[in-house]
Amino acid sequence: MQSIALPSVTFKNPAQSCSSTKLNGRFAAFLRDDKEQSPRSVYNKFENLMTFLKASGVRGLIGKNDLPRYVEEEPEIDEEADLNALFASCDAEERTWFEFFLMTGERE
Repeated sequence: MQSIALPSVTFKNPAQSCSSTKLNGRFAAFLRDDKEQSPRSVYNKFENLMTFLKASGVRGLIGKNDLPRYVEEEPEIDEEADLNALFASCDAEERTWFEFFLMTGERE
């Protein structure tokens, strides 16, 4: 259901944020400033819009310097000693859950 809801939210905003046919980063600024989106969300929604427009044959709306930027956060690395201490204090069900999180990369 999220894949259906995301484009409708993403593609409604350009009409609100831009009055001309060129985006020139105004959509990204609208998402960042007016909608208070995180840099990663701004990038994702901007890319969704650009992918849709490109597939529709619309090109050349933005320059290279107009693309939104974000900094990818480095994941925290769990030390072996910390993991051993955690697993030693867990019961069987808790250990299963924490091993799932550890082995799948699920963190939040």
